[in-house]
Amino acid sequence: AAALSDSLIKSDSTIKISIDSVTFGFEHLQDTVDIVLANPGQPIAGFDLKIGINSHAFSILEVLQGEIPDSCQWETFNSKASISGNWEGNPRAVCQILGMAEFMPDSVRPLCYSFDRPASIARLVVELDSIKVRTLSHNFLPIYFFWEDCTDNTVTNVSGDSLLMSISVDGISYSDSIGMAFS
Repeated sequence: AAALSDSLIKSDSTIKISIDSVTFGFEHLQDTVDIVLANPGQPIAGFDLKIGINSHAFSILEVLQGEIPDSCQWETFNSKASISGNWEGNPRAVCQILGMAEFMPDSVRPLCYSFDRPASIARLVVELDSIKVRTLSHNFLPIYFFWEDCTDNTVTNVSGDSLLMSISVDGISYSDSIGMAFS
């Protein structure tokens, strides 16, 4: 499965962020896909994620705060989408998502940085184009982390003194459970 894994200074501490999957029926053409901080007890104070999609059969309509930035009252959450074209190796569309618990050190503090269970950091509202889906030769549409440079798909620790980058990038395949399936 495609996932973002980052090692902290301690070798036994790993931050794992994953993209959930969703199954569509043709009567249900919109849904929400969560991006999840998967390991409980590993707090982060910010993230900069880049999500790619290749198919014309669906689109990202909106990006919402996940449970952690929303419930913990993080100071900044922003996203922007762009169409990257179909250059070799690039996705058709890219969505960049930024969340920060604290933008400036002042008296306003976030309530928390994580939960003691897996929880979402962002939510993608996606829409399936039922006409375009019928022309596909498979029934899986991947949503994946996309890297253009080393600043993509990074997280910060709570003290803000370390930027954590991926030590491994898992590829996508149509057998992965990450993305969207439809029936």
